[in-house]
Amino acid sequence: MQTSRDLVDSAIADEEIRAAETYRFMEEQKIKKELAPAQWDDLKRALVAEHERLSKSSRLNLTIEDDGLSELSIRNNDIGKAMFLKYNPNAVCIQYVLPDGRNGHFGFQVNRTGTVVQIMDGAVSRMIGEIVLFAFKRILR
Repeated sequence: MQTSRDLVDSAIADEEIRAAETYRFMEEQKIKKELAPAQWDDLKRALVAEHERLSKSSRLNLTIEDDGLSELSIRNNDIGKAMFLKYNPNAVCIQYVLPDGRNGHFGFQVNRTGTVVQIMDGAVSRMIGEIVLFAFKRILR
């Protein structure tokens, strides 16, 4: 039979678990806020580089606009398709709007050592090159 002491011990253990989980969550948020902006910058550089490569090697009329901080758009002027990306530092994610108006986002996940932030598409880790391909596929078709 459970005693009142058992109930108190169980409540204390539950509170310690919640406190540890809250601490872990706050630490992950801190790491994300420190490391995610560099991932966003790397992604923007890769998108700009792919834009330049495609513009030089084809007759496509593409434009890219980068506000230098949190927003970037890629436009295929030949067919009027555009994709918009925005880094949201509060939610620590990259939000996007596809040419058909659908919205989505890429999140960030901290690795086990707390030293790297991976860009996530749902539960799947994505390399920057995969996201560049994802973006240009949307505006070229």
